[in-house]
Amino acid sequence: MRPGHVDVHVSARRFDPRTVPPATLLAVASLAMLVGSLVPAPATTADVAVAGPFGVGADKWLHAAGYAVVAGLAAASRDWRRRALALVVVVVAVATFGAGIEVAQSVVPGRTASSADAVANTVGAVVGVAGWALVAHRRRRRRRGGVRSR
Repeated sequence: MRPGHVDVHVSARRFDPRTVPPATLLAVASLAMLVGSLVPAPATTADVAVAGPFGVGADKWLHAAGYAVVAGLAAASRDWRRRALALVVVVVAVATFGAGIEVAQSVVPGRTASSADAVANTVGAVVGVAGWALVAHRRRRRRRGGVRSR
């Protein structure tokens, strides 16, 4: 290398989302939920209830899906020793986070607090933790050789 010359080598590695720690994904998902929920709604949008599956509003399904992701990532972000209690704590923490956002929405222009949204958030948290627990259980059994592939 010549004096005064800087050799810059950039690796062209592809991004692999499986290498991102769950805690990082949890932080990103939580921040997205917080910001997306507290951005003032434009004055021109009407609060239209769009029916989703089973007669439940589509917005409630979106709430449940979002909080399922946050709760699943929260559960996956640690190696829980006392699983049952820890997973209950995750559900309570994520549900409280959602309820706090609902309360905060009451002072944001164009947003309203909704107890139905808080219920959807809680249902999503339960589904997310249950989904993570099922996947984690199956992985443990597979590692021990207890589950046969079809």
